[in-house]
Amino acid sequence: MNENVLVHFSKEETVFVKKILSYKKQSEAGERFVLTAFLDPREQDIVKMIFGKNDQFKYDFDGFVDTSERKRCFIYPSFYELNKDDYNLVCYSFKFNPKYFKVSHPKVLGKLLSMGINKEHIGDIYVLEDTVYFIVSKSISSYIENELSQLGKLKISLKVETDIKLTFKSENSTRILHSKSNRLDALVSAISKKSRNISKELILSKAIKINHKVVTNISETIKNGDLISIRKFGRVNLIDIKEKRNKKGYIVEIGSET
Repeated sequence: MNENVLVHFSKEETVFVKKILSYKKQSEAGERFVLTAFLDPREQDIVKMIFGKNDQFKYDFDGFVDTSERKRCFIYPSFYELNKDDYNLVCYSFKFNPKYFKVSHPKVLGKLLSMGINKEHIGDIYVLEDTVYFIVSKSISSYIENELSQLGKLKISLKVETDIKLTFKSENSTRILHSKSNRLDALVSAISKKSRNISKELILSKAIKINHKVVTNISETIKNGDLISIRKFGRVNLIDIKEKRNKKGYIVEIGSET
């Protein structure tokens, strides 16, 4: 049965799919509680596809705030009454002066990763005008509070947020690019300002995701609304792509997360 399921997913997703299949088997066999790591939207979709509707157990997702993208999945017996605390989430915030410090999502994520924290313990990161919010697994909260005191030259004073009704989004800035084609390698080259050859290497080394899914086809066609993630660079939302009037390339509008 598992082999039949696996054919519907890419090779890069096989390990994750097998893990979810294992969770399903365990949950169907008995009264078992499972709390996953943070999952991106693609992984959440995989869970939904594999679990479907089930009378033997229930499952739900939460990432602390209404606009969360990365969420943990809690799997529990059908008789159990779900509680927000079951997700073991902690939301921290800290202030900064934008006149003197430039803080971005990649910088905050890079800092957490440099501390030896696995990405599976890191939820969403929101950078607002003068405040950063980030969500992590409760299991690493003591480490965060003891070790995270500085971001570059910025001294950090962490605050634990308890309001689960926060609804904010990262601010986006848009820009116009010119690309030789609407193929993935050309778009990555235009976005990252790297050569076409380097862009191809990034794609083949599985450093590029489209809509949270690893893509290794350099000639993949990009369309409006696609979310392109480039490892160690960041991610952009493709707002609009249209061919130039002279048919020599494309004009691309992208939104970059700050």
